[in-house]
Order: sequence, then C-alpha cells, then structure tokens
Amino acid sequence: MMEPTEEPDVNGYRQCHLAVMPRANKPIESFTVTSNRISLVQLLALALIGLLLVGSVVAQEPKGEKDMQRDVVLVAKLTSAAKMEAGNKPTFKLTVTNNSSKYAYPMVKPGDGSEVGWRSPHVYSTVEFLGADKTWQEVKPPILGRCGLYNSQWEDDIFDLKPKTSLEIKDWISAECASQQFVAAGKYRIVWRYVVDNKLSKANLGSDSKEEPAEVKKIGNFQLASKPIEIEVTKPLNLKLAVSGKVTAGPMATNGYQRFAFDNALTVTLKNESDLARALVKPTQSGDARLHFEITKEGEKESLSWPSIIGSDLEAAVSTSEKFELAPQESTVLLGDQARPNMSYFWETAESGKFKIRAVFHSSTWKNGPVLYSPWQEIVLPSENAATK
Repeated sequence: MMEPTEEPDVNGYRQCHLAVMPRANKPIESFTVTSNRISLVQLLALALIGLLLVGSVVAQEPKGEKDMQRDVVLVAKLTSAAKMEAGNKPTFKLTVTNNSSKYAYPMVKPGDGSEVGWRSPHVYSTVEFLGADKTWQEVKPPILGRCGLYNSQWEDDIFDLKPKTSLEIKDWISAECASQQFVAAGKYRIVWRYVVDNKLSKANLGSDSKEEPAEVKKIGNFQLASKPIEIEVTKPLNLKLAVSGKVTAGPMATNGYQRFAFDNALTVTLKNESDLARALVKPTQSGDARLHFEITKEGEKESLSWPSIIGSDLEAAVSTSEKFELAPQESTVLLGDQARPNMSYFWETAESGKFKIRAVFHSSTWKNGPVLYSPWQEIVLPSENAATK
C-alpha cells in the first residue's frame, strides 16, 4: 500500500513522496513526484486524459498511404422489419462514407441507367437463400425491363468525397432486391454493391466521345460492398399454378403472330397456411387485386412476356371488388374451374415449343399488399399452331 507524504518546497516546487509499505521479505520501494501546486490525483487525471486524446487521434488517422478500399465504405441499414411475409421486399438506407480524416476520394453519384448497370456507378444487391444443407445459395435477380434511353454522360456526376463526409444514395438504385426474390420461406442474406467500371461504361460515354474524359481516367475502377444483412421470410399464403389442359390457338393477330388462349389450360389456387384468417379480394382485370402471368422461353437468355387479359371483367372490375375471408388451412380457386369465367388470358407469339410460366397474384394494389408468385411450371405451345412473321 502506498501512502503519500508532503515535504517542504524545494526551489518553489512541492515534493510529494510516495512510500510503498513493505510486505514480507520485500524491500521498501519509493519514488518522488514533484509538481507545481498540483496534487497527485490531478496529475494522474491529466495524464489519463492525454493518453485518451492521443489514442483517439491515432485511431482516427489512417495508417500508411492513401487507400480507398480502406477508407471508403458502403453502409447498408435495414429500414424495414427483419421478419416479413413472402411477396414483400425489404427496404434499406444506403450510404457511402469516407472515414479518412485527411484524404478525399473521387466518387460518382448514381444517375439514370445506374440501376441496370448501363453506366457507372452500378448500384445493386445480391441475394442468397439458406438452403436445407445450411449453405447459402444464390437467388437469381428478377428479369427487368425499362426504357432504352439513359444518361450516358456519367462523368458529369464525378465529385470528391471529402474527409469525414458521406453520400446517401436515394435514387437510381437497382430494383433487384425485389419481391420476386423472396418467394420461399426461410432465411435470406443481402449484400449491396457500388461498382465503378470504366471498361463496362466506355461505350456509354455518348456517340461523340472518342476517348475517355480526363475525369474518367482519374477515378479508375473500384467496387464497394456492404456487410451482409440477414432477414427471415414467412409464407402464410401459398399460390399454386397447375397446367391442367392444353393451350389452344385462337385467331391470328394483326401483327402476324398466332394468338394462343390459356382459358382452359391453367388453374390457380391460393391456400392460407397460417393459423389466422386472411381478408382478401378476388382478382379482376383492373380492380384492387390483380392476377397475371409471366412467361419465359426455356433454354435461352431469359426475357419475360406478360399474357394479356380480355373479357367482360374489363369494365365491371373497375368498380367491383369481391371481398372474401380465407380461413386457416383453407384453399380457394382464383382461376379455372369456372372461378372467373369472364377472365380470358391470351398470348401472341411467333414461337413454339417449351416455355416456363408462373402466376402472379397482387393481393392489393391500393394498399400495397404482398405480391405472391407461384413456382414455375412448364407449358408447351404446339409447333403446328405457331405462325411465322
């Protein structure tokens, strides 16, 4: 134990002598601290504060040379619930932050075309599903369509991200983290990415650009990735599609394509697999609830088509919404078996052969309800009914 004792001033300084009380078989140790009218407690407190300040500066200051991958981070924060129903999509807040206290880095603000990777930066997400074998499996991004016009002059959006500042990304974010990717119950892992790729974007600098602008050469290629975010998806409503008959050929369309009718070929059912009753609306052409289909060609680069709807529901559905309650473990037929006799679906195409088709049920467009997807099913358009252009 140490006990301080004070001695008379020496040359204007006060001496504080600390004596260490002896233990068994241990010599007495002592040392002297001098201070200018400062107590020992105050001296130790000042020393501790100094160490904390120095440590803080050291922690904030990057070590070594300028390094974007070290200093700049993409932060994704989940702004929706970590547990959601299938057919919904999670929402995020995305921020690019420069953690350096002295280095600025050139960055690019997203613009028209960034969400599909037609220009830099490409801002998108990758989604994985935890399979039964406890390994993460890639979930394919949805097939998207959009206008072919975009802002190719992305060099105008280059700016310097100053030290200790952030850029919140609100616009032109890919829709790939969409409801189409969360159709099965289970755990999902999402990583957001921010990619600047000059080679990919070189042809997108505009038809008059013969070489890269100086700003583009300055920024170089780089990519940022957020930390993974996990969410859980439940599936209280299960949408099923059955190909219950053959597709028939209708009249030739004015564009020279064959019109194929799906009236008697498809059956769509919806089952409530939860323990609670669900209030729903029967699908119509243009009412609150909608039922449509997505078709893609087997064995080729996937692109989607959407069969059109015709029938007397076209007018009546605008003002008529048939509400009903689906009890726990109860099923209902949405299409087929005369469930919606006035809703006819047809598709016009010059192709034949095998296609994939799935049903899509938007339970409430007015209330932004979940969008339910059935598993893909195979459907065949017979070649003898297919027309050529």
